[in-house]
Amino acid sequence: MEDGRIKKLLQKLEVSEKVAHFVTFCCFSICANGYFFVFKNILMLQKLIPQKLIFALQFEEQTQFCIFHTRLKQSAWMPTDEATITLQGLSLDDVWNNIVATIGGLDAMAEASIEEQIIQREQREKLLRQIEALEKRA
Repeated sequence: MEDGRIKKLLQKLEVSEKVAHFVTFCCFSICANGYFFVFKNILMLQKLIPQKLIFALQFEEQTQFCIFHTRLKQSAWMPTDEATITLQGLSLDDVWNNIVATIGGLDAMAEASIEEQIIQREQREKLLRQIEALEKRA
């Protein structure tokens, strides 16, 4: 979908930006043209709609979940028949954290918060890239 078309669709939505604490989250199903979806559209939707959003990208018989929680997180592609997200938690915050953990491949029960796990993973990936670069130089 083109950026202009997305903006026009979103202009029709009336969403209050004064919500301090979320009370719902929204799920979108998007038919992708291939496995290499342009994720800038998801990021733009996330900025324009002040809600917790879950995206289910579908291509042929495969589905991939995407979610934005400090960073864009994606699940692996899986058969659409097997693409499910289990809702667990006693509050919407707990349910949301479990969804983020499931899609992002994180541990919802770990001592570290979801945000801390995301930061730790990014630091680990950065260090691995630096090690690879140093090994190529040697």
